[in-house]
Amino acid sequence: MLSTPPRPELLIDAVHEARDILERERASRVSPQIVLAFDAASVRLSVVIAELRAARERERLSPDTARYVAQYLAAVDRELGHVLVSAFEPPPGDDLLLDYRNRLVDHGHSPRTRRNRLCVVMQVLRLARKTGRLRASPEKPPATVGGEVMSIPRWQWYTEHDFRHLRDNVGSFVDGPGRANRPRSARWNDYVARRRLYLSIAYYTGMHTRDVDGVTDEFLSVDVGAFLRRNTKSAACVPEAMLTMPEQLRLDCLAELARLGRPWRAGELPAGGPWPSVARVLQRAAARLGLPPVNMRILRRSCVRELALRGWSERDCAEYLGHADHTMIRTVYLRVPVMTRSPVMVPWTVAGIRTATGTVTPLRAGHRAAPLHLLVDSDGNPGRVPKPSRDELRRAKPASAHAADGCASGVGSGLKLTVDSHKTAKGGP
Repeated sequence: MLSTPPRPELLIDAVHEARDILERERASRVSPQIVLAFDAASVRLSVVIAELRAARERERLSPDTARYVAQYLAAVDRELGHVLVSAFEPPPGDDLLLDYRNRLVDHGHSPRTRRNRLCVVMQVLRLARKTGRLRASPEKPPATVGGEVMSIPRWQWYTEHDFRHLRDNVGSFVDGPGRANRPRSARWNDYVARRRLYLSIAYYTGMHTRDVDGVTDEFLSVDVGAFLRRNTKSAACVPEAMLTMPEQLRLDCLAELARLGRPWRAGELPAGGPWPSVARVLQRAAARLGLPPVNMRILRRSCVRELALRGWSERDCAEYLGHADHTMIRTVYLRVPVMTRSPVMVPWTVAGIRTATGTVTPLRAGHRAAPLHLLVDSDGNPGRVPKPSRDELRRAKPASAHAADGCASGVGSGLKLTVDSHKTAKGGP
């Protein structure tokens, strides 16, 4: 004889009664295993991913980093968000992650992408364990399969000759105000000239894009031949420093001041401020001019390589870029060996300078400030160029000789430093 099926309302009452029992157990903390099992069985991984996404948003990451993290979290949510948290309990969780790795292999993802996806999954599972939804985390499988190795990035750089060619012809590829009538637009010509200086600052100082975007008149002391080095990413542990300006950058600044016919005003953006389309412009210009691919990161890497060619050590390059230590310089920026290093550390100048070991005439361009360069003055006596602080530069008085002709000593011409006579007070012309 068949039994009568239970009525639906009785089943609903039984479910509610069971939930009330679990809630009482939670409040009394008599059986945390039961509570944990209930949470894990009722929560999907997408809930934990949403909590991790909210936590990352509260950290105030940079726009690029936030977009990078959001892309990986969205990919993991799309692929594993429907899985219950309880399924990741080891040992079954180990097999689940291994199957996930194998699916990434079947979809053609590179070992580096697999590693990043697995790292994001482990971050989500650590949060689940921290919030009491998981008793133990599974073991992360290796990202590589068989004899695979992690792909080695392409380490590219620009020689100064290629950079100057790119810089001089970038005006044909710039998107900016007044482009419709650009042959006759003074506004367009001003915009292009400032963007050329933008690229010079990026190449000869190695600044990050966000730091070049914020360059004001206070960053460039042309008469002194110095610039303010700032690394926003490492600002918590690396203070700002006034470094000697590369000579070619100084010449580019002087040419820009001559074009303007006036000093930079207080708070003015000599390089034009933020340039959102710089990556697209550089890519288009390099393709049309027959040059290698280039972006702002390659310009920064090229700056380090040019310094290494002139005998700069890894620590010196790290100090120039504003890194806390030289590990990044050794493992990333100088991963490709520099075969033609100078036997002595020389400035990055146009005409070369005399050193205590003889006359050195390097390739074109710049120079870092000072206490590490053993130079000789006009009388042939060795000495060290003092490193001026920012306050000293502000308190210094202009020398009449340099104020008269607009010339600057400092880079390769002796040990005397002068102040920047191109600066004006707020409200000046």
